[in-house]
Parts: sequence; structure tokens; C-alpha cells
Amino acid sequence: MSKKRILFVTNSFGMGGAEKLLVDIVRTLVVAGFHAEVLVFFRRGALKDEMERLCTVYTLFESRFHFLIYRKLRPYRRYLINNFIRTHEYDFVVGFLEGKPTALLSDIQCDVSKVAWVHSDFTKLDIGLTEAELKKIYEAVDRVVSVSKAAEQSFFACLPDLHIDSRVIYNLIDEEKILTLSTYEEVRNTKFTFLSVGMLRKEKCHDRLIRIASRLKKTGYDFQIKIIGDGPLRNYLENLIDQLQVGDCVTLLGLNENPYPYIKACDCFVLASNFEGYGIVIKEALLLKKLILTTDVVGPREILEDGKYGLIVENKEEALFDKMSEILEGKNDYDQILSNVNNYQGDNETIKRQICELFS
Repeated sequence: MSKKRILFVTNSFGMGGAEKLLVDIVRTLVVAGFHAEVLVFFRRGALKDEMERLCTVYTLFESRFHFLIYRKLRPYRRYLINNFIRTHEYDFVVGFLEGKPTALLSDIQCDVSKVAWVHSDFTKLDIGLTEAELKKIYEAVDRVVSVSKAAEQSFFACLPDLHIDSRVIYNLIDEEKILTLSTYEEVRNTKFTFLSVGMLRKEKCHDRLIRIASRLKKTGYDFQIKIIGDGPLRNYLENLIDQLQVGDCVTLLGLNENPYPYIKACDCFVLASNFEGYGIVIKEALLLKKLILTTDVVGPREILEDGKYGLIVENKEEALFDKMSEILEGKNDYDQILSNVNNYQGDNETIKRQICELFS
């Protein structure tokens, strides 16, 4: 029996967790003998070249003007996507991100299995659609895959009347690649270093860390906070650093395609998000044997197994400040947690098997 033909639909190839996950999923399927391809709305981003080396990448339009026509005229959009799918004879089409990629599935009228991936906490996610619009989109889908049990629960909490096949597949990471990349550069820190990695977006709450830095500095602690990532809030965060006069202890390092030497060198990895779906960077930090501090949001609690592998605090700025202060004071050495971290075994092989079974 021949392997299935699979089309993944996504927005772009930025350095976000979902984008990195898609690269790893496509690599897994290609290695396993599946025919995987990607349809992208905007053919750009730091991961574009890597994806194009793995598989064939398509766009349905040639310019932004063409994209605007595509968005506004549903009959035209429906014609384009259905003609494309019939021509390539796919068995599965996957809306890999919430929003436009998944909404496109509702335009497909071909005999093809439609799968939607859920990466976020739906109770907090705002993609500009009403509950009725969301329900209509997901009613056109054959199966939903959520990246965590909590993400699945939040999805059905928002769409309680939706009856659809659902399963949870945790996020895959390329463990061997991460371990190798972590050795490519030697990062030296001169003081206790907290590190955060993520797109500079509102939900990532990097401004929490900047305000906390101001309070820690006034208390007299010797530390630094490094933030790797880029995004729409960069100017706002730079201005906040200047306003609070914490440029000596907070550094925005910008986009870095290889954050792993920085993760390996930090003393504590921090995730300050207001919401997540999984928090793949937590898994990466865990692989690199780091002390991890995270807000109690969807995803990280499952990865850290309710605190076995890291510190979980209430999703509030004050709770983060208290725990970061405690860490700097050195009153708790977290020996048991670090021992658990050092003995952590990844779950990649199980996840790879689940991904292949999904499309078999």
C-alpha cells in the first residue's frame, strides 16, 4: 500500500514554535516515506529555506494584491484551492494553524480528509471570529489534533456543541539537532542569567520580565535577563527598558535561528506567557537540562508533569517576581527538580509513531 499524500497549510515560515514544529513533522513524515507538501500564504521567514529543502512548497497567489482578491472573493478562493487539491491528488489536507489556514478547509469540496491542528488555549485566543463562525469552520473538519490535553479541553469548552473526532499529539522536537546546535557557540554569562525565548507578541508577556527586572534591581540583586526573539512589540519593549532604566540588566537579543547555546548557558529558563498551547521551548530547555520557571498556562504544566521537572507559578506578574527573587536569594537549591531534569527521557519516538498513524 502506497504512502499517503499530505498537504499542510500554514501562514509563513517564521521562528515560532508552531513553525518549527511543522518542519519537524514534515521531516518525520518524509523519512517515513509519506509524500508531504506545504501550501503557505506568505513564502517568507527564517525557516523557509529549511522547509524548501525538505519538501515542495506552494503558494496560491503571486502577490499581496492577488492575496487580497483571494481573501475577499470566496468563489475564487474555493475554485483555486479545490483545483489545486484535485490536481495534486492529496489524501489529507491539514490546517496547521488556527485562523486562515484552518478556515481554508471549509472551502474544500474535494474527497479528502481534513485535519485541523490546535496549538493554543482557545479560551484566550482571539482570531477575530465569532463562536458561530468558528463552529462552521470546524464542522467542515474531519479530525482535530491538539498539542496538549489542556488545549483540547479549552477547544471543546469554546465549542461545546461540536462533535468531531479528536486526539492529542504532543509537540515533536528534533532532539539530536538541538543538542548538536547547542555546542556551536560558547555563551559566557558574568552573572546569574534568566533567559526567555519567544516571539515579541502580547501573549508572551515579556513586559512582565522587564518590570520584574526593575523591581529586582531596586532590591539589589545582581542578575541579567536575556530575551531572544523578534516581533511587533519590539519597539514597545525597548522603550519600556529605557523608561525603567534597566538596560544594564535586560537585553533584547533579537531573532536568533540558534538559541540553544544561550539556553544551555543560562541559569534559569523563564516562560512568562499569559497563554500557550504547548510551549515547545519549555521542552527544548528541559532537553538541555535547565532549571525552568513558567507561568501556569496550558501546555507547560503537562510537559513539566505538574512540577516534577520545573517550577510552575500562578499566571501573575507578582508570582513570577516572588519566585525569581527566591531563586536569586539561593534559599532553595531545587535539588530534587534538577535531579528529575537530569534523568528526563524525551518522548519523540512515541510522537513520531502517533504522527505516522494519523496519516495511515
